[in-house]
Amino acid sequence: MEELPIKREDAVAFFRFQIISELLDAEPGYIYSTAKKLAKQQFNDVINKRMVNFSERTIFQYYSDYKKHGFDGLKPKRRCDKGKHPGLDNAIIKDILSLKKELPTRSAAKIMTMLILAGRLEENSIHIRTVNRILNQYGYTRESISKDTRLYIKHEKDRVNAMWQSDVMSAFYIPDGNNGSKLAYLIGIIDDHSRRDMHSEFYLDSTLPRLEDTLRKAVIKHGAVDSL
Repeated sequence: MEELPIKREDAVAFFRFQIISELLDAEPGYIYSTAKKLAKQQFNDVINKRMVNFSERTIFQYYSDYKKHGFDGLKPKRRCDKGKHPGLDNAIIKDILSLKKELPTRSAAKIMTMLILAGRLEENSIHIRTVNRILNQYGYTRESISKDTRLYIKHEKDRVNAMWQSDVMSAFYIPDGNNGSKLAYLIGIIDDHSRRDMHSEFYLDSTLPRLEDTLRKAVIKHGAVDSL
């Protein structure tokens, strides 16, 4: 079952909003004391799967960014060295080579898209030139792979709406309005042939009725599917 993609920058922004939510609700005379209290707390970072804390300076920076730019201000800034990718994980390199070997005609752009949709890569985290450079470096060109006479069977339906796949993932915590927080879940339906996101939606639980609601909305948008 493939994991549906969620932009890391959106998840980071929601997490930062969770941190400053109490600060946004504070009375004018209590903003500093609220920030000081938050700096002593620990927060559950579900993105990196660890407990973290933040300095007053960082909390005020998130607060200022939100006041100036809204939700977009909480998204992480773009790296100035985007495209260099000096520390690409070996597991990603293996995935790239495996997808190319499975289907030699598969382009670098297609490989990137499949890895992003599978949750293996973050969107805009790697350039197509990097993928091509990896393929050339390891000799995974169309010509060299085509010399391999073994047969590889690709698990992919031959048309849209032949089969859909569903997946559920823990997303991030959001304020519940009672000085607490709740874990949000992303439930999605993806088409096996096109890898298109037929419908995905955030919920506050991952029960069967939520999955049925997601499926119903996907059918309304794209018609009935042959199998799940």
